Amino acid sequence: MGLHCSGPAEAIIHGVRLESNQLLLALPMQESLQLSCLLHQQRFALLEENSLLPQAHALLLTALMNKQDIQLEFHPELPECTITAVELKPRS
Repeated sequence: MGLHCSGPAEAIIHGVRLESNQLLLALPMQESLQLSCLLHQQRFALLEENSLLPQAHALLLTALMNKQDIQLEFHPELPECTITAVELKPRS
């Protein structure tokens, strides 16, 4: 596993923005500093473009509404914070 952050969805995701074919997640600045990547518009991490955009959006909203833990994995070789995987953690 490469770069990642995990924890309560509401602590990691400070906003969700949908633009044409892109899903952007507002992350706290300290997360990007820990990951050593650059936030888009100094605020957003981009979900890597793929055909699973609707499912990823639903998964993130589910995590936020149910106050569940998530794990976001980031592309280790890109300078921008680019999310490659989203995992919804089971409730304990």
